[in-house]
Amino acid sequence: MQSKKCTLCKIEITDTNDTNEHILPNAIGGRKKVRGFICDSCNNSTGHIWDSKFTKQLDTLCLFFNIKRERGSVPFQKVNTVSGDSIILHPNGQMSPKKPHFKETINEKNVEIEIKARNEQELKSILKGVKNKYPNVDVEYLLDNISYESTYLNDLLHFDFSIGGKEEGKSIVKSALAMVYNLNISTEICNYAISYLCDNEEPCFGYYYDKDLVINRIDGIPLHIIHIHADPKTQLILSYIEYFGCYKILLCLGDSYSGKEIKGTYAINPVTGNDVDVNIDLSNITFQDIRDAYDYKKIPQGSIEKCINLVIGKRIKEMHENEQSRVIKSSVQKGFENCGATYGEILNEEHINKLNETVYNEMLPYLLHISTKDKKY
Repeated sequence: MQSKKCTLCKIEITDTNDTNEHILPNAIGGRKKVRGFICDSCNNSTGHIWDSKFTKQLDTLCLFFNIKRERGSVPFQKVNTVSGDSIILHPNGQMSPKKPHFKETINEKNVEIEIKARNEQELKSILKGVKNKYPNVDVEYLLDNISYESTYLNDLLHFDFSIGGKEEGKSIVKSALAMVYNLNISTEICNYAISYLCDNEEPCFGYYYDKDLVINRIDGIPLHIIHIHADPKTQLILSYIEYFGCYKILLCLGDSYSGKEIKGTYAINPVTGNDVDVNIDLSNITFQDIRDAYDYKKIPQGSIEKCINLVIGKRIKEMHENEQSRVIKSSVQKGFENCGATYGEILNEEHINKLNETVYNEMLPYLLHISTKDKKY
């Protein structure tokens, strides 16, 4: 049996230095893995240098779609509003101030302290410091009488959806090579990809929006796709990669393929973590198409924005619907809790009036928010 060699550094792969390599990085929701592709040293170094830089560029979308990782969860992220304020965006779509509010006013007779914390744990920590400074403060009383308030952001968020860079590009090409290996095609004949990754030659990929290469696309799903087509007629090993249904990339990995025709696709919906069955057609892609993609000539005006709007727009609609459902559910629950009736008791007029008043007050911030939003947009 012939020994396997690391695709990148060419050392022999053994049981002790073999590793599971994600075809698509775990950080963006990838699950499928290969063994025998690269050694553990290359796995670690390329993961920290190439993959981490590339996936960092996609962090905002990972958070926006609240993707499901095989390992770990998407961390919160600091984002800026159009007016320049900073907030913290959480995976569930909720937002919080960048830092808590603490104001201490010392008068002649007393001390007034104003605290706005982002959660109860943070409030307890702040009150602990207050207790140390002012031992007479009744922390338990304060905790029993805290009020919770939800507000809506009345500003637009600023996101940077650009990707690219030397190391970032190598992460993309490495994913294509991992898929090639998974299809039992020798990575050694992927001369363009190897030259780019190992010898710092020119990139072997470009953006392609000239036409949709996905035959059976369902609009609105933020797909990750990696497709390989090894064609003995053209001798080309082509790849098509898509991230979140927004970034569409065409690669030429090699130009001396002589085996049987092989096609293979790995596609996943990172929101659910489920594989998706899609058909990709690269049969009419020519070498000139590839060169044009390299030279940014396959990006018709408005095509990128159209792709982004398809998936982003659907997600925003879902988030609005989820928030509406949450507000109604929590408002009604709060209404019943505060109406004065016990469980199972028939509501009288006083209960109903109190219920209606509580539900209205709880829903008012949301109603004002959507009213303002409708006027704004």
